[in-house]
Amino acid sequence: MSDSDPQGPKGPLRARAFGLGGAIGVLGGLIGLGGAEFRLPVLHGLFAFPIHQAVRFNLLISLATVIVSLAARFAFASFPALGPLTGEILAVAAGAVAAAWFGTGLLGRLSERSLILLVSGLLAGIAALLLVEAVLPVGFSVGLPDVAPLRIATGIAAGVAIGMVSSLLGWPAAS
Repeated sequence: MSDSDPQGPKGPLRARAFGLGGAIGVLGGLIGLGGAEFRLPVLHGLFAFPIHQAVRFNLLISLATVIVSLAARFAFASFPALGPLTGEILAVAAGAVAAAWFGTGLLGRLSERSLILLVSGLLAGIAALLLVEAVLPVGFSVGLPDVAPLRIATGIAAGVAIGMVSSLLGWPAAS
């Protein structure tokens, strides 16, 4: 049986998948992300999954990762008091769910080439954001003023961006 056998990868390919999965998990955990942004290029580029299939498979792996991560984080830290932020949380969730629904439909309509270009652009944008964050001084943040309508509108806009990106890259919005 070959490495391209329909029953799955064999021997060295399995070992490579396990090793890369572990490295991606550690790297993703160190920077506070779920690792999906690193998995997708590996699934498509190294393991030759068609891009639409890679995005869907990435979402399944992300779901398992988020569940395990959630359980592990609750074991190490107490749950924060989120009551005062309920409006913002609901705004982000509403925007993310609506955009994820739209983005998932868009995913099915995009050609292979268009999706590859879109995913490449999104991953390049994420890389740029991570680099910018790395050079900003520690403790630098831009907070919103305590004006409820502005905070809710910003939450919806952030949710839309998160939902759209996550649906097109195959990660849950919590990743």
